[in-house]
Amino acid sequence: QYKYTFNPSLVALPSRMDENGENNTANETDWQYDFTMTLKASRERRHDGQIEIVKTVPAFGGSGAATFVFEIVAELDGETVYSNVESLVFDGAGTKSIVVDSLPVGSTITVSEVYSGANFELSSDPTVTLPLESGFEPVAFEFINDYDGGNNHGTSVNNRYSFEEDPEGALTPDEEGNR
Repeated sequence: QYKYTFNPSLVALPSRMDENGENNTANETDWQYDFTMTLKASRERRHDGQIEIVKTVPAFGGSGAATFVFEIVAELDGETVYSNVESLVFDGAGTKSIVVDSLPVGSTITVSEVYSGANFELSSDPTVTLPLESGFEPVAFEFINDYDGGNNHGTSVNNRYSFEEDPEGALTPDEEGNR
């Protein structure tokens, strides 16, 4: 769940210690050959976990694409640390997947299919909750939808936004507060 970082240190061996036990080669004491060094580590939570949402549509009908929407929530120690939606678009029968990364290792992930596409019925569990125990392989969340015989179709859009602290060229308010 954590990444440990050890900062490099340079230690001369053998060495001399002063009266406070600190490394000091200018000291007039005897050389110390039995020397113990303690490394200091920093610790930060790992955010390299991945999940894979796997969607299977065994049969496909209608005259257009079908969109399936999934809500993803990650909780860690009772706190929501990630919440977003992803979508998969099908234009025929088959299996597709999407990988979501940069999730905190050790969190509990809940994936819910919140929209099952026009002309399709969810035939698997609508919500799957699994632990994200390591960041080495994606945890798979699988969903299956069956064609219901209809002829409706639709499409979707997936917006992506990013936040920058102080982007270059950002508009600043004038004296009246206008931008």
